[in-house]
Amino acid sequence: MSGGVVTVWGDAFADVAVAHLSSAVTAISPRPLLSSDPYALIPGGGSLEGTIAGFGTTGGGNDDLGLKRWGQVAVEDCPTQIEGETVGEKLLCWEFANPIGAAGEDSNTCGGDSGGPLFFEIDGEVQVAGITQAGSNFDCLPAGSIPDMSWDTSTYHYRSFIETELGSDSTTTCGGLPDVGSASAPILAFDGSLGPGGKSAEHSFAVGADTQALRVALNGIDDGFFDPDLYLRRGAPATTSSYDCADLKATPLGYCAESNSTQDTWYALIQNPESCGGATS
Repeated sequence: MSGGVVTVWGDAFADVAVAHLSSAVTAISPRPLLSSDPYALIPGGGSLEGTIAGFGTTGGGNDDLGLKRWGQVAVEDCPTQIEGETVGEKLLCWEFANPIGAAGEDSNTCGGDSGGPLFFEIDGEVQVAGITQAGSNFDCLPAGSIPDMSWDTSTYHYRSFIETELGSDSTTTCGGLPDVGSASAPILAFDGSLGPGGKSAEHSFAVGADTQALRVALNGIDDGFFDPDLYLRRGAPATTSSYDCADLKATPLGYCAESNSTQDTWYALIQNPESCGGATS
């Protein structure tokens, strides 16, 4: 693999990029590209349920990007033209309309979600059908009776380019670690907010003897001001001066990884010097 190389291909209205990483990503199984023509899957005049995911804002002028969110959309045929461009079948579309349904069951993309996935479940297999592109309303919300129409680039339409870029790279899981989220590699999540009432949060968790690697990630709202720090320690509460791993970068994101001697109770400390913002770890 070539480190830091990104190849982009597209046209006036849709694009797709393939990044060639300098090292393998382990313990995460790549999702396959959609293997069927999506327009053959969408019933005439109907829709097909999909799942979107991203780190963008919730729309309406909210400054809350940076947290991972996901939800359902009803994908339908796109108009022949969007913003004066003929789109053909290179896009996948859905409408976000009033009345808005329950969170997660009626969803939309917005600023900061570009490049995120649209998944279809085909014959029990989750496949990548689209890549977040854009939408019709600036605030990503319906305006009265006028819905926001959103669209993704179709991976099926651009599959030749993607597969050419993939080349001989394997689409199987890299390394010998089990998939994150599986029974052998469970995810333990804590969430909350840091504000004037509390500048720090502490969490503890047990790590079993058969654990091959421990990964702790901090994910917070990126409003340009929130800058929490992550501290991780084995066997005793972490402090800003006593820790085994720390991520102090000027960002609401943090990451610590331990690959040896992980069995024990571990302690995570999230410290917010500015005393405002929100985080999920």
